Amino acid sequence: MARPLGLASRGDSEIIGSKGIKKVEFVRIIAETLYSLGYIKTGACLEEESGIPFHSPAVGIFIQQILDGKLGCNSNFFGITDASIVKSASFIILQPNSLNFWIMKSQWRTQISPLSINSNREAKPKARSEILEELQNLLPPTVMIPDRRLLQLVEQALDLQREACVFHNSDVGETSLFTDHHCGRDQIPSQTIQVRAIFVLHLGL
Repeated sequence: MARPLGLASRGDSEIIGSKGIKKVEFVRIIAETLYSLGYIKTGACLEEESGIPFHSPAVGIFIQQILDGKLGCNSNFFGITDASIVKSASFIILQPNSLNFWIMKSQWRTQISPLSINSNREAKPKARSEILEELQNLLPPTVMIPDRRLLQLVEQALDLQREACVFHNSDVGETSLFTDHHCGRDQIPSQTIQVRAIFVLHLGL
């Protein structure tokens, strides 16, 4: 069995590893990864066992109301004070879509006009999942975790390893997550695959 990650106490937050990674954020990102891969039961088990919810109860209700088409404009937005974010989020929510997210067109006009955002933009029907994705990209990550965040972090780490590899050879093959990337001297390309002809023109006086 693998050894448990070392824990240290820093105020009210548990820290894992030596880089100051917050345990809450780490677990939530893993949960997001499990859910995005379709491992719904496993993600739920992680939430239950760790005691760390993927989303706060308020955000969970917010997401479910969007998916159910029952959410109206919420002036609170989880305490966000940035007026531009609140207005943009309100605009996204108030857009009508093909699933009848808003029942009355007159209501949409009444509520969205005061926002003065993209007033000339044609409102195109959108699915509720699209609305949720737009809100996810807009709201702070502390409210809604960015989609596939763990995958992004892993890809960034792999890119940094390749950039730091002195003898990197792109033809070595697939990169494994089990070991750090490293190309040895024996993997330096040694065969010529292309020759460029250089013509030198000598001008005589």
